[in-house]
Amino acid sequence: MTRGGRLAQMLFRLIVVLIICLPACVLQAKSKKPAASGDSAGVRTRTIQLPRENKINALAYEGYSNGLLLIGLGEPYAAIDNLKRAEKADPQSFEISLALAELYYSLKDPSMALKELDRTGTRNAAYYRLAAACYQNLGDLDKAVDAAVNLAKLAPDDQTPYSFLATVYRQRQDLDSCIWAYENLARLAPDNARVWNELGQLRLRTQAFDQAKVAFQRSISADSSSANIIAFAALSDLYSIAQMPESSKVILKEALALDSTNMLLHRQLTSIYAEQDSFALALPHAVMAAQLSPLDRNNLRRLGWVYLNLDSLAKADSIFTNLIENGEDLPINRYYLGHIALQEHDYARARDQFGRLVAMEDTLAGRWIDLGYAQRMLGHADSELVTYREGLQHVTADSGKVRLKFAIGAALERGGQVDSAIAVLEDVVASAPNDAEALNYLGYLLADKNLRLNYARDLIKRALDIEPNNAAFLDSYGWVFYRLKDYDKATEYLSRAASLSRDATIFEHLGDVYSAQGKTAEARQWWQKALDISPQNAGLTAKLKQ
Repeated sequence: MTRGGRLAQMLFRLIVVLIICLPACVLQAKSKKPAASGDSAGVRTRTIQLPRENKINALAYEGYSNGLLLIGLGEPYAAIDNLKRAEKADPQSFEISLALAELYYSLKDPSMALKELDRTGTRNAAYYRLAAACYQNLGDLDKAVDAAVNLAKLAPDDQTPYSFLATVYRQRQDLDSCIWAYENLARLAPDNARVWNELGQLRLRTQAFDQAKVAFQRSISADSSSANIIAFAALSDLYSIAQMPESSKVILKEALALDSTNMLLHRQLTSIYAEQDSFALALPHAVMAAQLSPLDRNNLRRLGWVYLNLDSLAKADSIFTNLIENGEDLPINRYYLGHIALQEHDYARARDQFGRLVAMEDTLAGRWIDLGYAQRMLGHADSELVTYREGLQHVTADSGKVRLKFAIGAALERGGQVDSAIAVLEDVVASAPNDAEALNYLGYLLADKNLRLNYARDLIKRALDIEPNNAAFLDSYGWVFYRLKDYDKATEYLSRAASLSRDATIFEHLGDVYSAQGKTAEARQWWQKALDISPQNAGLTAKLKQ
């Protein structure tokens, strides 16, 4: 409450007292309801209960009433003198002490205000309301908080202490207490959308997702206009977290109907459609987000990524190239340009982009593997191996080192250095015993070379235990049983693999198993299926001619 407002309230209170309490010897007054306060700590006053009816109380009343009149006339220090005389006449009157305390507070003397408040020992809602404001002005937040908590206990339907406590608890990062304060504010102001939004955000931070969802729903119920778009966006995020993308899309579309040019909403819809691999549906929202915020490079990059996934390589290339030319030479832009070049079979350009990328981020294994792959596609097998081995000198993470060693082993195997490849891959599976890809690769290599078949079978079984429905692993397992001449099990696992993946190698292996069993018709059927997928495979053509 402003000083003028407080003085006007006191003057009004005095007039009421004078009207009710004539003659002066009848010294009684009725309480009024508390008036709302506008000051930062929520100080409010109540009509003062007048002193008891006797000669001393008459003196107290005279000093009290004169004090209020003087306050109204803008004479606060003369008012203090009169209120002090009233206090001397009735030293047990909390009402007189409260009037003095409020006057000191209005004069920016919170210390004297507290001294007056404490004089009678009374501890009621009026005491804690003013005490909280005084302590706050003195910078003693701990005592201000204690006073506000006590006020909340005595006046649980008063918003003032909860508003103050919510602010302090937020500053202190005391999320649980802050949530308690906002829950009470929401209880007292159930139609306040902002309060529900704040409560929802706090619950999000504590990962109370279901409760946060309820809060944002209540916020939207309180205000479903475009002014409350933030609640729609937050509720959409919660549905995404809960793996409910369809509900998330419904909420975002409702929000876009209210505000069709909201960049945040278009960006969120882009992400949801992209996560569902619905890039054609993501595209218009990605375009709109980029148009609405043309200087936001993240939006441009997201649009380029959508174009890349739609195989609109020229448009994607243009976006990432422009980003680099305009000063954003970031690893992510080089990464995308490198993969665009791979899809365009421009392996020299891919090598250049990945080479620049390695210079920026030489501790990430993936960067070296991409560069090595570009070298391989250029036919530079030696450079590929050199790249992986150089990467081992820079990559720091153990998982990254394992990936590079795996790449080295695979490169050695492709180059015909089988013994060296096996040695490297055995080191990989020893270092990473749960690396299913490495287990399968080594197992299949041994089976294909007809080496250590029982060991190969065990390796592939370990891979299948990790990924039981991996078609490539099932193919390897069937193939090792073929090498072991256990054709029934070979047929079982290869048939499962064929049901999961339309792959020429799997079909050819299944044909080989049927051929070994003398089932020529079935063998030819699967070889033909394999040849339909891989028509340039001379080995398949030869088998069908037999």
